[in-house]
Amino acid sequence: MYHEGGREVTEDLEAQIAFGHVRFHVERLDEASCVDGQHQVLVKWLGLDDEELSWEPAANLLDDIPVVFRKWVASNK
Repeated sequence: MYHEGGREVTEDLEAQIAFGHVRFHVERLDEASCVDGQHQVLVKWLGLDDEELSWEPAANLLDDIPVVFRKWVASNK
């Protein structure tokens, strides 16, 4: 990987750059929240630690993983 001389490129930075164009797969959906009228779901990403969970817009999950999302919603009513 190219980097300018004299600049420290850490492994974490290289990993972030390398994963910049990678789509992650959902391992599980944990909980739901509504912030300012925006429904969100806490997502555990496959292959990432629990510290990497992130809140994702429910609309995005409905578009990206509709079957999994609908089953999760139905089982969490």
